[in-house]
Amino acid sequence: MFSNKKTQRVDEVDTVIGMGTKFEGKIEATGIVRIDGKFTGEITTQGDIIIGENGNVGGQLNARNMIVAGESHASLNCAGRLQIKTTGKVYGDVEIDNIIIEEKAVFLGHCVMRSAETTEEKEKLNA
Repeated sequence: MFSNKKTQRVDEVDTVIGMGTKFEGKIEATGIVRIDGKFTGEITTQGDIIIGENGNVGGQLNARNMIVAGESHASLNCAGRLQIKTTGKVYGDVEIDNIIIEEKAVFLGHCVMRSAETTEEKEKLNA
């Protein structure tokens, strides 16, 4: 019934906060974290974070990629891509490599995009 997993793949959903669930605290994960309920706090994962249409988050989220179909009042830090779906609302600052904002989605905040060019420019300014 319970497996003794030695390694967790970052493409597996291993944490779900379901609809009707409220959670406050800190989550550290290696796989995908999906939020369909209400979460306040900090999430750090090597995988992705998915905020479902009924999901509502606040705090600090750190992940490889993020998909927001619900509502976020959090600071988002993505090593890769942030995708805000048509039903998604992001209120807060984001630091990302790439961003996709679908038609009718909401984004209100500051966006810092990391890229190879930006990194090179920062290195030149600091030299």
